[in-house]
Amino acid sequence: MEAFRKRPLRTTGILLVAYGVASQAGSFFPMHLRGATASLTDTMHVLLTIVLVLLILLFIGFGATAAGRCFRLYSIGTILTLLVFGALAGIQGPRIRTSSAAKAT
Repeated sequence: MEAFRKRPLRTTGILLVAYGVASQAGSFFPMHLRGATASLTDTMHVLLTIVLVLLILLFIGFGATAAGRCFRLYSIGTILTLLVFGALAGIQGPRIRTSSAAKAT
């Protein structure tokens, strides 16, 4: 009933449903082993992962606006943590590709 009165809660609910649907679609696009040639399913897996991360950031952000100050601060901390560790993982991406290719030869 609370969601009917607060637009951010409705938006958060819609984003959570979209996340559930998109994550189920991910089962159709498995990632292949590292070092193998890239395929359409690999590309779709990466694109779907980007969509899922954006949905996560959005529903945390909209959820944060629906609650009080403490939850808003917690949500901002969560988003910052996700962005920092996502950036660190992105930086390590080329090293993983290089090290797996070196082991294959």
